[in-house]
Amino acid sequence: MKNTLPAVGERLVVHGLRQNAIVKSVEWDLDRSDWKITLDWGIFGNSRVWMHDENNVWFRWSSSN
Repeated sequence: MKNTLPAVGERLVVHGLRQNAIVKSVEWDLDRSDWKITLDWGIFGNSRVWMHDENNVWFRWSSSN
């Protein structure tokens, strides 16, 4: 069963980083055939992760605490 997409505003934890990020947007990337999740790190800017990397590169806040 595939995981559901994270909601805008949901907190995510990226492997190896202490602070958590907030989901800014979730968009389908046709070239990669995957969901691109843009993260807001506050004063540290934005980054992105891919849906297929869940539980490998990034985790949902609720599953990590």
